[in-house]
Amino acid sequence: ETDVVTETDVVTETEVVTELGVVTELEVVEQVHPASLTKEPSLPVDQVSVAQESALQEAAADEDEIIDSVPAPGLRRVEPGPVIGSNSRQYVTIVGNNLANDTILMVNWADNRKVFSAKQTPEQWQYINKNKIKLHLSTGIQTQQWQVSAKSANGTQSKSISFDVIRPFIAKMSIKGILPDPFVGSNKRQAVTIMGEGFSKQTVIELKWDKNKKYFSSRLTPSQFEFISAAQIKLFIATGTKQRKWRVLATNPAGNTSAASFSVAKDAAEGVSEQRVQQNTTTAAITGKPLKNESWLKQQPDTNYTIQLFASHNKRAIDDLIKKYSLKGDILRFETRRDGKSWFTMTYGNYASKQDANTALASLDSALTNPAPWVRSMLSIKEKLQSDKITGNALSKPKAYKVKDEAWIWTQNPADYTVQIIALSSEKAIKDYIKQHKIQSESVYFKTIRNGKVLYVLLYGNYPDKQSAVQAGEKLAEKIIGIKPWVRNFSTVHGMMEGR
Repeated sequence: ETDVVTETDVVTETEVVTELGVVTELEVVEQVHPASLTKEPSLPVDQVSVAQESALQEAAADEDEIIDSVPAPGLRRVEPGPVIGSNSRQYVTIVGNNLANDTILMVNWADNRKVFSAKQTPEQWQYINKNKIKLHLSTGIQTQQWQVSAKSANGTQSKSISFDVIRPFIAKMSIKGILPDPFVGSNKRQAVTIMGEGFSKQTVIELKWDKNKKYFSSRLTPSQFEFISAAQIKLFIATGTKQRKWRVLATNPAGNTSAASFSVAKDAAEGVSEQRVQQNTTTAAITGKPLKNESWLKQQPDTNYTIQLFASHNKRAIDDLIKKYSLKGDILRFETRRDGKSWFTMTYGNYASKQDANTALASLDSALTNPAPWVRSMLSIKEKLQSDKITGNALSKPKAYKVKDEAWIWTQNPADYTVQIIALSSEKAIKDYIKQHKIQSESVYFKTIRNGKVLYVLLYGNYPDKQSAVQAGEKLAEKIIGIKPWVRNFSTVHGMMEGR
């Protein structure tokens, strides 16, 4: 009935550090000076011993000179300084002088010691040049002072230098909800979404039901754990069909925890009925109250978000939708132009953050998710209305084609497709390109940042499915020689615009 019912212990991800070896003193092999092999005239016994002793002294002096010619290593600092602690390995650079590819580094922290060298720890030791050696370390996340010293092949050792490891900033973590809730039980795996803040790829999720528990993380259960963002993690689990409560406990790398619970329903009918009761308390719409208009929209903060539910050339279609589902709350209907005709758009809700809007979107009744609704900012709606007024698109009189602006992009359904033609480094170059190829009627461009550089990306058209967009791209390639257009959906475009 359950996916895994045995208990799984939490595996601590902190690297276990042990001393890998002991540096041994190098043995000096006695050498015989070439002079001792030269035949000398026969000498009295006492004179022979003096000559041999002299030769040995000369050989020893030459050997000492060879050893002393290898300069002693010196250390100056560790980069970066300070080192931000981590339970995963990261590179730190030891900066000094007279370092070599056989230099040995001794690292000490608290009551621990570890030796690094090209021979003993090749996967954690990288020689750069005589002034730098890189180590690949896992320091942990506790604030403490570390020491490092260097030793050359001939046994000469540098003075120890210290460097600081500091505790990383770890965002506050909390679980704000589980979707869907209630969860319709099944013996097959289904996705459950944990909504909150402060999540990371290192977050560990513990699920408890009855007397069972299981741990999920990107390392422990990669096929059942999907990190979406700091606000969302998905688990793929089989809950069984028994009605019961499940407990969720999230733990971040610093050991902070947050808990929540969700219900598993016996069957689909029960789950749907309970879910609709809950959704009816949160779904926004109207009964006996007027629709919100542009005056209401102007009073809303630009940073607030709403959900676009429906759009049509038929104004009454929105009224019919509201009546059919007895919707209540904030519903905005506004008019723009599309294909030379009036285009009526319906949004619902007014949320202080995009995360809140996404949570509401995920809990919508399935009947309201076709066509797929999406989250958009109040600012994007205001910009679209203002753009239509400026260009005269809100009027019926014909106007010369004008390149669409970014506000138009925000009004497009994320599930629809467009064709990307080219990306250029200046806005003037994009405008010249559009004019040169006479594609003003279907063109739109937006600014983004790629590898720290500003780029202007040119898009063409809006298509309901990928195949239509592919065909449009092929026709463009015939018209504009040398381009390689490719198809992408507006969801990707919206993400690029948000991330700039």
